[in-house]
Amino acid sequence: MPISSRFLARKEEKMYFDKSYLGIPEISGSLFDNKGLVVPPAGFQSEVTGEHNDFSLCQFEINAWEPLKRIQEVLPAYNVLSLMEFQDRCGHIKEKALKHPLIGHSAFRRCHLLLPIPHIPELADSKQLGRIIITLLNAAKRAYENEFSSRKFLNHHASALNGEMHVNFGMRYKKLLTQIAQAPQAGILLPNSLQGYSIQADRAIISFFPDFIFLVGIEHILAIIAFPDKLACGEDTPGLDMAALSGESVDSSFFFWADGYGIDFVCTQKLKEASSVCSGGLLIL
Repeated sequence: MPISSRFLARKEEKMYFDKSYLGIPEISGSLFDNKGLVVPPAGFQSEVTGEHNDFSLCQFEINAWEPLKRIQEVLPAYNVLSLMEFQDRCGHIKEKALKHPLIGHSAFRRCHLLLPIPHIPELADSKQLGRIIITLLNAAKRAYENEFSSRKFLNHHASALNGEMHVNFGMRYKKLLTQIAQAPQAGILLPNSLQGYSIQADRAIISFFPDFIFLVGIEHILAIIAFPDKLACGEDTPGLDMAALSGESVDSSFFFWADGYGIDFVCTQKLKEASSVCSGGLLIL
């Protein structure tokens, strides 16, 4: 099966840059606008373009049990939290975020998901990251193709994951991986809060957030496992960037691209290009 039409369109699409985003006044209060989209601070230099209305994720009913079940089905070797502890932790996480002046209610005005994160002890060794990602992608393939029997999950860069993987932004994401290596976690995922940001902009904006918020890496793979029917159901869902990670080259990153025929896992070196049909994600822990 060829690479999806939406992926080919992304390679050729014209980028529309909304320069008004780059000169807005200094933010007071939440970093999110009234649609739940992250607002770039004044003087922000990386490329950001406006949201494209045709590509969005609506909030759906929160179900804590379904994502736990799906992750357990395809990743049986890794432990997750019990349903009660998962719900309890997610409640505390949301309460903490709502009280924080830079987050607040605005962050939850677009799609937000309760994401179980399994205990993956191999992540204690950073050299195992590529191998773990291959394991997670194989699990995502099973989850996706179980959900959509007539569609295909295509990993176009399996060989790139056999080499050294890089984690961006110093210690913040490494801290998250360390926590995952020690015990199962719960998080609230905002999968399209950075819609319209380039991957470079994703990496720059995270420094403005409190340290309990992380730029998404492997969590988008876990989200595809847990919510294939929501995050990869067709062409009305945005491409999902994994901006916290790079491949063997630090000038590369990865993203998912779904349409009505399948989903592609793709490596890209176009880190400076902003697309209104793609989004990095934020994880609140």
